[in-house]
Amino acid sequence: MKQYTIPKWATYGILLISSVLFIFFFSTTTSPLFSHYPFWFYGDSGVFQEIGICILKGGTPYVDLFDHKGPVLWFIQAFGIWISHRWGLMLLQSISLFCTLLLWFKAALLLCDKQIPSLITTILILLFLIAFYEHGNLCEEWSLPFISLPIFLYIKRWKTTQNSKEPVYYHIDIFSLGLCVGILAMIRLNNTAPIIGFALWHFIRCIQAKEYKRMWADVALTIGGVVIIFLLCSVFYLIKAGWDGVLK
Repeated sequence: MKQYTIPKWATYGILLISSVLFIFFFSTTTSPLFSHYPFWFYGDSGVFQEIGICILKGGTPYVDLFDHKGPVLWFIQAFGIWISHRWGLMLLQSISLFCTLLLWFKAALLLCDKQIPSLITTILILLFLIAFYEHGNLCEEWSLPFISLPIFLYIKRWKTTQNSKEPVYYHIDIFSLGLCVGILAMIRLNNTAPIIGFALWHFIRCIQAKEYKRMWADVALTIGGVVIIFLLCSVFYLIKAGWDGVLK
C-alpha cells in the first residue's frame, strides 16, 4: 500500500504551532491570555517566577529566597522574565514543548516507520498531557525535553544494533545522557527517574556482554556530563554569594 507523507517542514510546522497553542491556552500562569487573571502567579509557578525576579534584581536563590527545586529552574525563570515579563516564559515553554514533541515524533517514526501515524500519535500524546498540566510552568514540564532526549537516543541505538558496527554518535549519546541527568537533578532530582532505568539497562547489558572497558568509559562520560552541570551551577553561586551560597 502507498504511504502518504507530508513535507518535513510541514510536520515541524504542525508541531511548532501545536506547541505554541498548547502553552497559550493551557499555561494559565504564564500565557498573556491570562495575564489579568488572579492565577497569573498561582501556586508553584508563582514561587518560581518570584525567584526568577529575585535573580534579575541581584538576589541569590536559597540565600535571599528559598524553595526546594534546583537552580536550573531558577535560571530558566529569570531568562524568560528577562526576555519579556509578559510573554518570555511562554516563548521558552513553547520551544521546550516543541523540542519534546519533535523527539516523540522521531521516536514514533523509528518504531513504526510511518510518518502520518507517528504525527497523529504525537498529537494524541500532547492532548493526553492536558490531564497532568495543571497551570503550567512546573518543573515536570521543563524536564520533558531532557527526559525525552535520552529515551529517543536509546530507541535510535536499539534500532541500529543489527548493524555490524556501533554508530559513530554512540559516545555523544552517553555524554548527552550525563548532561540530561545533571540538568534534571538541578531542576528536581526525582525527575531523573524515567531515564535512570535506561541507563542501568545499558550498563547491565555491558556487564552481560563482558564489555567492561566500554562500560567504564561510558560511566566516565555520564559522570562527566553530570559534573559539568553541577560545576556551572556552583560557579554561579560562588560568584554571587561565595562558598556560603555554594553550600546552601
